[in-house]
This record gives sequence, structure tokens and C-alpha cells, in this order.
Amino acid sequence: MSTQDSDNATPQQQEQQQQEEEPTRTIRGLETQHHNTSLSSSDVRALGIPEIVNEIGHYLTVSDLTACLSVSKLWSTIAQHHLWRSVFLYQKSEEFFVSLSSEQQTTLRQNAHRIKTLGLVQYETVFVRGEEMEIEKALGCTHLEEIYFFGLADKNGDLDEEQDNEPPSALDLVPQNPRLLRMHLCNIEIMTRFWTPTRLTRLRHHPTLQSITLMYANHVYDMYIIRDIVTHCPDTLQEFKITTFGNTILQSSAVQREEEDGDRDKGMRLWRVLPQMRDLTIEMNLHPCEESILFPLLKSCPNLTRLRLNTIYDEEMDALISVLMQASFRKTIAQLELPNTLSTPAYGTQLMESFCGLTSLTMRVTAGDAEVVTKMIECSGTTLEHVRLIEGAASSRYAAGIDSILERCCRLRTLRVDGLGYASGTGVSITRLLETKPWACRESLEELAFRIDNPRSEDLGHWSVERGVLLVVRLFERLKELPRLRRVRLVWGGGGKSGLWKTIPCETGVRVLEASGSGMTMADVEWMGLYLG
Repeated sequence: MSTQDSDNATPQQQEQQQQEEEPTRTIRGLETQHHNTSLSSSDVRALGIPEIVNEIGHYLTVSDLTACLSVSKLWSTIAQHHLWRSVFLYQKSEEFFVSLSSEQQTTLRQNAHRIKTLGLVQYETVFVRGEEMEIEKALGCTHLEEIYFFGLADKNGDLDEEQDNEPPSALDLVPQNPRLLRMHLCNIEIMTRFWTPTRLTRLRHHPTLQSITLMYANHVYDMYIIRDIVTHCPDTLQEFKITTFGNTILQSSAVQREEEDGDRDKGMRLWRVLPQMRDLTIEMNLHPCEESILFPLLKSCPNLTRLRLNTIYDEEMDALISVLMQASFRKTIAQLELPNTLSTPAYGTQLMESFCGLTSLTMRVTAGDAEVVTKMIECSGTTLEHVRLIEGAASSRYAAGIDSILERCCRLRTLRVDGLGYASGTGVSITRLLETKPWACRESLEELAFRIDNPRSEDLGHWSVERGVLLVVRLFERLKELPRLRRVRLVWGGGGKSGLWKTIPCETGVRVLEASGSGMTMADVEWMGLYLG
């Protein structure tokens, strides 16, 4: 068809001509300019074409369509490069392993230098340099910034841990990538035998690695792999995290290695200082390895700025507090999360004195911890931005501390009190809240969440529903004065047979709101979290 004929053709004929001149290209899997082999195992998904694109095509001239084709070719070239930034070679089933054809392996290797984030099981060696890949080093997988290793159950027996000539593993990609920043070890207990002395030594000398995450599944078979990894971390490490997919079940063999070694001092000598470690998160219980893993790990991080700990057994709390109060990082720590009930309020006050200048604090409070909150304000009141208190037992004694936090923490952005129940007598008195001095955090507060108690416990038999609604109106007017406040969740406290908070009927609430002349609506009540019945 000539150009003139093309200009006179119908839109349908133009579309047909376009399809004949340039085949349609869709992104399915990982296609290249040279291969059409797709890898359904990657995280790249097909892109749907909206119907409106087809409709627009009916109104474009041939020259416009030709220009679109040129742009499409350009975008195709650009897309092929960026599509390879993130590749995951595993399937979500009991066996993560993906069997790759020879064509798929070739496609992967030819684009390996484009991959920045890679996920694969520890057995996969498609990217590990062997004799066949040494010839084409330029195409090697050497530009990774982040890698995920997924543990696959072993069916071939155990490796000799002292064996130097171990078979290839995906773990060999770590020293192969000098720009690697983040490493995630999922189902770490399954990969224990692959971390041979040779690979641990290579890990120790990695030049750029900054973050390591260990993820346990439901069963913990070896706790000491944590020690093996940490004691062989490079000095560049800044972040270390231990987490779990669910509730872990500790197997009897998990702590067997040290007992078999028979030399506890030998294990302790492995620990060394990690000078650049700034962020330590432990989201699983390390019992009974606190003395052999948790405490030495804390002592190895003198410059921490963020520490998040999971709950530990009560019998180990005294030892933990002692380690924390003697730790070098007490001078550098800014964010502390300790969701444990302290054995005595005295420990809490000493802890707050040791960690002055905190910007973020999460801790559990109990009946006698009002003085702990007071000490927290005294030591960190001018720096705290985020406070989360977890209510460990039914008590109203700490409620006054909430008022003090609002009055004295001038940089506060978030205040949350998470209760474990709705026992009578708990929460913050709404009248006490209204009687507080102007809040120091007025210009900075963004989120407020805690439980509101009765207007005044001694007046339970004397306040009316109308008075309760008017108190809500007054509280709303105070909240409206906070320019940055975006999220409020103030749930009713009390409950149970005592009926500490009576349910306010909607019609009563609406009537009182209208009579107050405040302009407040039921939507405002719901925004505060104070739902009326």
C-alpha cells in the first residue's frame, strides 16, 4: 500500500497495516531483543493494554502511528534494561526450586549484569561463576545490590562443615558482587550447613555489605548460626535483623552445638566489635541463648542508634537490664523498643536515666510505672518524638503520666497507648485531660491514640450523658487547635458489668451537639474514635 493509499485508508485498514509492519510486543516474563524465552518464575508481570489506546488509534494518521512505533521501539529498549532490575527465581510452594531450561539459563546469564535485586534458593547456581562463565566475565552477575536466599529442604545429606571444596551454591554470589548492600537469609535454619568456614571467611571480608536479615521459619534447628553470621559480618555492617515468619518452635538440637563443643569460652572469644552497626532488631525470642548470643551481640554494638528487642523470659530480665545500663551505646541510642514488663519500677527509672536524649521509645507499663514515665520525661522530654506505651496490667496510676507527656514533650509527634484489655479504672480521665496546661507538643503532634476513661471516677454516679457529650466537645475543640494532627484514636475505656462508660445513644449525641453551638458533627466524633451507640 502506497503512502497516498495509506492516507485514504480507513482506520481499520491503517491498524491492519500497522500490525503487518511491526509485530505487537508484550512484556511477558523476561524477554530480550534477541530471545523470546519468558521466565514465569520472575516477579515481572504482563502489562495490560487499556481499551482506550485502541480507540485513540482510530483517530491517528499514519505519520502519527509511525512516530508512535519509533517511540515504542525506544521504550522497548529502555524497558528491557530496567525489567531485569528485580528477578526472583523461586515458586511459592513447599519446594521453592525452579527448574530452568537451557534457553532460560542462557537468557538469564546474558542479562545477569542488569540485575540489581535477586531472589533464589541456595541450590541455584545459574549465576555462580564456573568454568563456562569465566570466558564471559562481562556478562556475570556482579552488579547486585540486594539478594534474597530462600532455604530449600536438603535431600542429599549433610555436608562436612570442615570441607573446603564444597559444591557451588547461590551463597557464592556474595563475594562475587562487590557492590552488594543488603542480604536476606530466609529459612536460615535450612541453610546452616551451606555456611562453611570458607564462605564465612569470604563474608567477613566483603567490602560494602551494610544490612543482613535472618528469617527463621516455624522450627528453629540451630541458634548458633546467628553467632556464626554475626561474628563473620564485615566491618561495614550497619543493620542486623533477626525475625521469624510465625511462632517459632525451638528444637532440642538448636542449642546442642555449644554443649558438644564443651568450651563456652571458645564461643565467647568469637565475638568482636562491629564499629558501624547502627540498627539492631530482634523480633524473636532467643531463649535459652541469651547468655551465649543475645548479650554478647549487644556488647558487640557500641554505636547503636536504634534497638528493638522482643520479649524475653522474666528470669533473664535482670541480666538484660544490667547489660543495657552498662552498654556503650547508651550514649548514642536514639530509638529504643523494649516491650517487656520490668521486674521493678526502680529498674525502669535507672534505664531512663541511662538512656537520656531518646527520640523514640516503646515500652510496657504496669501499675507501678508512673514514676518510670515521669523519669522518662525528665531525661528525654525535650527530644522525644514518638512514644508508644504498652499497657501490661490493668491500672490507672500511669494515666497522669500521659498528661505530663503532652504537657512537657515539646517535639512529640506520636503518642500511643496500646491496652491489653478494657478493665475498669483504666485509661485517661477526660476531665484531667482537659484540665492540663497547654500542650507543649501543640505545633508538632500528628498522631494521638489512647483510651479515655470516665469523666472522674469519684463522680460516677453524678454525671449525665449530656455532660459527657459536652466534655467530648471541649476535647474536640482542643484537638482542632493542633495544626499537624492527622490521626486520632481515642476509644472509650471501662466496660464490663460496672458500666464505667455508658453508651451514648446517637440521637442524644446529635441533640446535645446541636445545642452546644460548637458546629461539631457526628463525623467529628467518629474521627476522634469516640463512637457513640
